[in-house]
Amino acid sequence: MKRTLLLLTFALVAVMPFSAASQEQIKALTFSEEMPDFPGGVAALMKFLEDNLVYPPEAAEKGISGKVFIGFIVDTDGSITNAKVVRGVETTLDNEALRVVKIMPKWKPGRNKGEAVPVSYSIPIVYKLSGDTPAQIDLDKAREIIKTLNQTDKAKAERLLKLVEEGDVSKTDSLGKILKLKK
Repeated sequence: MKRTLLLLTFALVAVMPFSAASQEQIKALTFSEEMPDFPGGVAALMKFLEDNLVYPPEAAEKGISGKVFIGFIVDTDGSITNAKVVRGVETTLDNEALRVVKIMPKWKPGRNKGEAVPVSYSIPIVYKLSGDTPAQIDLDKAREIIKTLNQTDKAKAERLLKLVEEGDVSKTDSLGKILKLKK
């Protein structure tokens, strides 16, 4: 069975609040006028995750897959703090997702009225085992779509990310067909 880590299902969820809030989390905003941004944008974040995430062999051998939500705070200096599993799947998958979030480089911090502010952020990381299924995602194509749309239409980019997450974009779809049909 071919093991594939699906990283694209990653419509960034910036508004998922943490459940058991510490003092630092209470000070962090859920929204800011200018939301935090990974250096290089969404495409760079996806590349970082793809390059650094490893599908834990124990989980793969047991056929475990799923979506892990990692919550964290992007602090005023862009550093990642208070990273924790908000909703997990299985310990090895949860720990690997958490490990990678903790090693992320500094982000561009969120801003309100021109001042840097700490912002709560959450991202889903999807682990999926797949074989030769027709709905297998071509990661390079998806990155190209998101990069193109992020420059012109962020709402469409988010909708396409959702389509990718739901498996509605297949390996055989051309970029033109996806952009035309998935409006």
